[in-house]
Amino acid sequence: MPSCELSIRLNRSSRKYVPGDMVDGVVRVVANRDVSCSGLILSSMWKTHGRGNVEKEELNLTKLFAGTWSAGSAHEYEFSVPAGCWPPSYDGKVVSFGHYINVKAEIPWGRDPHKSCPYRVKPRRLQQQEEVVEYESKPKSTTSLPVYLLKQYWWLPVIVLLAAAFVSKLVAFIKYGVIEPGDDFFVVMVMISVTLVSLWFFFFQFLPARALGCPELFIEKDYLRFGGEVRGQFLTTTRKDLPVSSMIAVIKATEVCSSGSGSSEKYYEHVIFEGRQVFQSATVLRDGKALRFPFRFKLPETGPCSVHLVSNHLRWELNVRIDIPNCADWQETVPLWIEPPLLAERKAD
Repeated sequence: MPSCELSIRLNRSSRKYVPGDMVDGVVRVVANRDVSCSGLILSSMWKTHGRGNVEKEELNLTKLFAGTWSAGSAHEYEFSVPAGCWPPSYDGKVVSFGHYINVKAEIPWGRDPHKSCPYRVKPRRLQQQEEVVEYESKPKSTTSLPVYLLKQYWWLPVIVLLAAAFVSKLVAFIKYGVIEPGDDFFVVMVMISVTLVSLWFFFFQFLPARALGCPELFIEKDYLRFGGEVRGQFLTTTRKDLPVSSMIAVIKATEVCSSGSGSSEKYYEHVIFEGRQVFQSATVLRDGKALRFPFRFKLPETGPCSVHLVSNHLRWELNVRIDIPNCADWQETVPLWIEPPLLAERKAD
């Protein structure tokens, strides 16, 4: 039997709070025997749950009592601590965020009894967050094909040199049946991996971009709110007439987490929202003509706001895909930040 029993009662029966609220309540202690307590410590804490690495933070440590409790006695200690601000409470499939009031009795030379009481923090902002600068068109001279290729594919010459080194080793192995002295298995495997990666980039990144000429994706704002709109444009100037089957925008919200570290690290994902919109049907992009394809995408009215921790995330992103016949699709993904409503706009929920 523990030396004392602890319980926590919150004054607000709903246990729902917003940032800036005070969490008021009472800690009750019932002593089972005479016990000396060096400190009855109360704190608030947020903690992650799910399949990812556990992340937590303990705040507002307060000493409610220090002294001796006699056997059979009962004591109550009132408390008032600020409610947690971030991250908001969320219950998901692979990622969850919870807030708690913790109390612990520190017993010298004995087991420390402890108790936790969960409460919920609604997603609210205390002040207006700074928004990103809206879209401004760039001069055409900065989007010429040589400049675009230099900015996007500067790594290609390095890949070519490494691939050439791998081919030379492969030829030597086929011709002589052995790897040259001084080369080990690890080096050869690295060269193989680099070659495969370079082939993937060539067919799925370089060729689609080359077919489109100078593809660029612009988003007016990447800080958004539920019920708002994602507005942007896809711009390109092709080198020749190019048919495209469709242009599709996809908005996706995903729970993402990782567990373990290093070589044993594993990743888990769960899609909680996905919306698709075809903003341009089959058409032909004319040679040398600067083309703009605007799109507007309505966000849902409710959902989880964006959260980014070390191992646990609620991620929103926009993916634009251009379907090119007889070629890999060109696509680009832009992260979005979905912010909670202002505290002044709190609603009963």
